[in-house]
Amino acid sequence: MKIFTIISKFYYFCNIIKAYLMKNFFEAIASLFEDLLFLPFQLLAQLEPFSWWLSNGMSFLFLAIGSLAAVYWIKELQKFDKSGEENKDPSAHSFL
Repeated sequence: MKIFTIISKFYYFCNIIKAYLMKNFFEAIASLFEDLLFLPFQLLAQLEPFSWWLSNGMSFLFLAIGSLAAVYWIKELQKFDKSGEENKDPSAHSFL
Protein backbone atom coordinates (compact mmCIF):
# COMPACT_ATOMS: atom_id res chain seq x y z
CA MET A 1 0.00 0.00 0.00
CA LYS A 2 2.90 2.33 0.63
CA ILE A 3 3.89 2.23 -3.05
CA PHE A 4 0.32 3.21 -3.99
CA THR A 5 0.44 6.32 -1.79
CA ILE A 6 3.83 7.28 -3.19
CA ILE A 7 2.57 6.90 -6.76
CA SER A 8 -0.61 8.86 -6.03
CA LYS A 9 1.36 11.69 -4.40
CA PHE A 10 3.74 11.78 -7.35
CA TYR A 11 0.81 11.84 -9.78
CA TYR A 12 -0.81 14.69 -7.81
CA PHE A 13 2.49 16.60 -7.79
CA CYS A 14 2.89 16.13 -11.57
CA ASN A 15 -0.64 17.46 -12.16
CA ILE A 16 0.08 20.53 -10.07
CA ILE A 17 3.32 21.18 -11.96
CA LYS A 18 1.59 20.62 -15.31
CA ALA A 19 -1.22 23.03 -14.41
CA TYR A 20 1.32 25.61 -13.22
CA LEU A 21 3.36 25.31 -16.42
CA MET A 22 0.29 25.53 -18.64
CA LYS A 23 -0.93 28.59 -16.74
CA ASN A 24 2.46 30.25 -17.21
CA PHE A 25 2.50 29.30 -20.89
CA PHE A 26 -0.86 30.94 -21.59
CA GLU A 27 -0.01 33.96 -19.46
CA ALA A 28 3.17 34.37 -21.53
CA ILE A 29 1.14 34.31 -24.73
CA ALA A 30 -1.27 36.89 -23.27
CA SER A 31 1.62 39.08 -22.21
CA LEU A 32 3.21 38.85 -25.66
CA PHE A 33 0.05 40.05 -27.36
CA GLU A 34 -0.97 42.68 -24.80
CA ASP A 35 2.45 44.20 -24.17
CA LEU A 36 4.15 43.89 -27.55
CA LEU A 37 2.03 42.94 -30.54
CA PHE A 38 -0.97 45.17 -29.75
CA LEU A 39 1.22 48.15 -28.87
CA PRO A 40 0.72 49.88 -32.26
CA PHE A 41 -3.05 49.60 -31.88
CA GLN A 42 -2.88 51.02 -28.36
CA LEU A 43 -0.91 53.95 -29.72
CA LEU A 44 -3.55 54.48 -32.41
CA ALA A 45 -6.25 54.47 -29.72
CA GLN A 46 -4.34 57.13 -27.77
CA LEU A 47 -4.00 59.19 -30.96
CA GLU A 48 -7.79 59.35 -31.42
CA PRO A 49 -8.45 62.57 -29.44
CA PHE A 50 -5.97 64.44 -31.63
CA SER A 51 -6.73 63.09 -35.11
CA TRP A 52 -9.64 60.85 -36.03
CA TRP A 53 -8.23 60.23 -39.53
CA LEU A 54 -4.83 59.06 -38.29
CA SER A 55 -6.30 56.87 -35.57
CA ASN A 56 -8.46 55.04 -38.13
CA GLY A 57 -5.58 54.64 -40.59
CA MET A 58 -5.32 50.87 -40.08
CA SER A 59 -9.04 50.48 -40.75
CA PHE A 60 -8.69 52.45 -43.97
CA LEU A 61 -5.69 50.36 -44.97
CA PHE A 62 -7.56 47.08 -44.41
CA LEU A 63 -10.59 48.47 -46.26
CA ALA A 64 -8.42 49.41 -49.25
CA ILE A 65 -6.72 46.00 -49.34
CA GLY A 66 -10.10 44.23 -49.16
CA SER A 67 -11.54 46.42 -51.92
CA LEU A 68 -8.57 45.77 -54.20
CA ALA A 69 -8.82 42.04 -53.57
CA ALA A 70 -12.55 42.09 -54.37
CA VAL A 71 -11.99 44.00 -57.63
CA TYR A 72 -9.23 41.57 -58.64
CA TRP A 73 -11.41 38.55 -57.82
CA ILE A 74 -14.39 39.91 -59.79
CA LYS A 75 -12.17 40.59 -62.83
CA GLU A 76 -10.79 37.05 -62.65
CA LEU A 77 -14.33 35.65 -62.46
CA GLN A 78 -15.37 37.70 -65.49
CA LYS A 79 -12.31 36.51 -67.43
CA PHE A 80 -13.12 32.88 -66.57
CA ASP A 81 -16.78 33.36 -67.51
CA LYS A 82 -15.86 34.86 -70.92
CA SER A 83 -13.52 31.97 -71.74
CA GLY A 84 -16.50 29.57 -71.74
CA GLU A 85 -14.69 26.77 -69.90
CA GLU A 86 -17.48 26.14 -67.41
CA ASN A 87 -20.04 23.45 -68.16
CA LYS A 88 -23.36 25.27 -67.61
CA ASP A 89 -25.54 22.23 -68.23
CA PRO A 90 -28.03 21.83 -65.31
CA SER A 91 -26.89 18.24 -64.75
CA ALA A 92 -23.19 19.16 -64.78
CA HIS A 93 -22.91 19.35 -60.99
CA SER A 94 -23.86 16.59 -58.60
CA PHE A 95 -25.62 18.95 -56.19
CA LEU A 96 -28.04 20.05 -58.95
